[in-house]
Amino acid sequence: YKKWCDDYFYIKHRKTMRGVGGIFFDQLRGDGHQPALALDDGDFQKAFTFVQAVGEFFLAYYPALIRKKMHHPFTSADRDRQLRYRGHYAEFNLLYDRGTKFGLETDGNVEAILMSLPPLAKW
Repeated sequence: YKKWCDDYFYIKHRKTMRGVGGIFFDQLRGDGHQPALALDDGDFQKAFTFVQAVGEFFLAYYPALIRKKMHHPFTSADRDRQLRYRGHYAEFNLLYDRGTKFGLETDGNVEAILMSLPPLAKW
């Protein structure tokens, strides 16, 4: 799923991806593959089962990851990297994100549209 996200969330003018990967649910088939909207194939149960499996994996894995990393120091270099990823997120959303662009181009609620942007970012 990382490659799928990296391909979609690519920032052309920077020649880099927006973040570190993940699962992009926008065009997910029920079998967990791309592209086709999850419910287009009519197999809601298959899509729901996939989403449940993702959630169950997250619940099993994430607490162990936090316990492993929680005592590592958070350095100024880590903070700088975090703020740069936040900047990439803001750039992608304002320049390329279909939902953001649609909302802004159709006189949507600007505050609601932009509330997902990070309060601090760096370029």
